[in-house]
Amino acid sequence: MINKVDLPADRFENPSLENLKAKNFIFGKNGTGKTSISHAILKQYNDQFDIHLFEGFNSVVGDNHILDAIYLGTRNASVQPLIEATQKELVEINKDLEPLDD
Repeated sequence: MINKVDLPADRFENPSLENLKAKNFIFGKNGTGKTSISHAILKQYNDQFDIHLFEGFNSVVGDNHILDAIYLGTRNASVQPLIEATQKELVEINKDLEPLDD
């Protein structure tokens, strides 16, 4: 169980969260440090625990118009921009391969 989290001193007045329980709810307005806390937990305890952060649906949902489908998965969504860039490169390469009139 995680009992203490060291927080970035440049963003937090109190540099640590202590006396954590088995379940903790962290909530607040935008810009109050919720994501910073979750990243601090991941950084400090990722080698001891299986930690997964939900950072919105864009991080787990991808869209593929060719197959008219959506897919779920953190790996696919993270490489989707690379796939799209490669597809654009292939379109340009295929233009060069088209036969010329003369």
